Amino acid sequence: MKEMVRFWNKILEFPVVRYWRYDEGDGTMISVGGNVIELFTKGRRNYYNKSFSGSVSLSLKVNDVHKMHDKLSRKNIKIGELVKNSWGDTSFSVLDPEGNRIVFFSPYINKEKFYKVKKS
Repeated sequence: MKEMVRFWNKILEFPVVRYWRYDEGDGTMISVGGNVIELFTKGRRNYYNKSFSGSVSLSLKVNDVHKMHDKLSRKNIKIGELVKNSWGDTSFSVLDPEGNRIVFFSPYINKEKFYKVKKS
């Protein structure tokens, strides 16, 4: 938990809004662009019987993916290249200490076109 909180708070620079430490498991809430994600350890209180490690891919829309890439490039972490995707955004990814993929992206086309739902 300590390494995960350090990564999200000190490396990615998202603020901690709440944390708790119990014998049954630890948790930390991080503010990400006005939304909250929760990091927690496996314990009796929170899914001790579930298997989860490095199985999450989280995509975060940011105002300027180029600025975010520049900022994280100065940190001591492995960072992916910026990619201009054919579906209308530019993105890059990093891995957190548990191997979960975090993709940062910004649309380069107007939001009406970007967020239009395609029916299959």
